[in-house]
Amino acid sequence: MRTNNTLEGFNYRINDCMQEMHPTLWKFIEKLKKLDESIYSDYIQWLDGREPTISKRFQQMESQKLAVVRSYPNIGRMEFLRAVANRLAD
Repeated sequence: MRTNNTLEGFNYRINDCMQEMHPTLWKFIEKLKKLDESIYSDYIQWLDGREPTISKRFQQMESQKLAVVRSYPNIGRMEFLRAVANRLAD
C-alpha cells in the first residue's frame, strides 16, 4: 500500500466534505459525522465483497502507463523515461 497516496486521498475526502475553511464547531462535528457515515458505508460494502469504483479517468491513465511499460523493448531508454515522465505528470 502506498501510504502517501492513501493519505492524500483521505485528505481530499476531508476537504471535500468540509467545503469551508473555518466552519463553526457544530458544523465541523456534523460534517465529521457525515464523513464517518460515508467511510463506514464504504467499509460495509468492502466487507460484502464489493470492489471500490474506479473512475474512467483513472482507468485511462493506468492503461496509458501500461502501454508505455509494454513499449519498453521497442524504444530507447531516454525515450522510455520521457514517456514515463509524461504519463506521471498527467
